[in-house]
Amino acid sequence: MEKLVSFCIDRPRLVNMFMLVVACMGLVSLSGARYETLPKMEMGVINVTTFKPGASPEEIELGVTLPLEEELLK
Repeated sequence: MEKLVSFCIDRPRLVNMFMLVVACMGLVSLSGARYETLPKMEMGVINVTTFKPGASPEEIELGVTLPLEEELLK
């Protein structure tokens, strides 16, 4: 650690140039970064087919489909 400190003290211009290069690289990378506050997200679509042998369509809708939809939308 002492060698690093003495190197920096002995060569202040080199250290300042290095810091300038690091800062410039940071600014260039920041300007090229893509970021959004509210990114657009597309929600997927799911098709679910429910059936119960021997049941009427109303029974399937009320007994199977609606509870399933409520659980999936939570």
